[in-house]
Amino acid sequence: MSQKRKKPEMCLCVADAVRALNDGGRSRKDWKTRPIASLGPVLGNVWICNFRMSEKLLAAIPHEGLAVVNVRSDKQLADPRATNEVCIADSMQVEQAAFDTFASEAAEVIEEVSKKSVAVFVNCHAGINRASAAVASWLVQCRGLRFSKARKLLHAKKTEAARYFNCKNAYQCWEGTTEFKFSWPTLQGDGSTKLIAAVRKLET
Repeated sequence: MSQKRKKPEMCLCVADAVRALNDGGRSRKDWKTRPIASLGPVLGNVWICNFRMSEKLLAAIPHEGLAVVNVRSDKQLADPRATNEVCIADSMQVEQAAFDTFASEAAEVIEEVSKKSVAVFVNCHAGINRASAAVASWLVQCRGLRFSKARKLLHAKKTEAARYFNCKNAYQCWEGTTEFKFSWPTLQGDGSTKLIAAVRKLET
């Protein structure tokens, strides 16, 4: 079978696996405990997810075309298809210069891994700040998007995922006026202010 046929088949396999890993539960202000991922690539072959989803996907899919870029600083993934080399803590205590380096290096790593893989999943712990910043950095540095466009793209993909995996924020309920509202935040709280500044610097 040619590589051209393998690639779309692998993409379908990954998309099916992501949907199959929906445990049927629901979460409120918790994007760490249950697996969650974008239902398709954010762009190209790059997806965004939380740490739990990366663990589940690596266990469910034996294909070498699957790759993970884990930017979580306190826990690594042992699977050889996972890259743990670029990571940082999600805290305002981290120096801005460290976030600047992280943004640029994360973009380079994602670009390098994406060239060798069929599907690349980028995760931190909850997929809110560091993973979002890493994917946004790649979109800006390697795909030429403005940060505002990259953030809107991430927001759209993550809102779709939140609806499918039934995830809500602290102000949303499963009844009443917010019954059909779902949330998976993008760059919000903790070190987000510095991460946003770091990604914006890649535009220049």
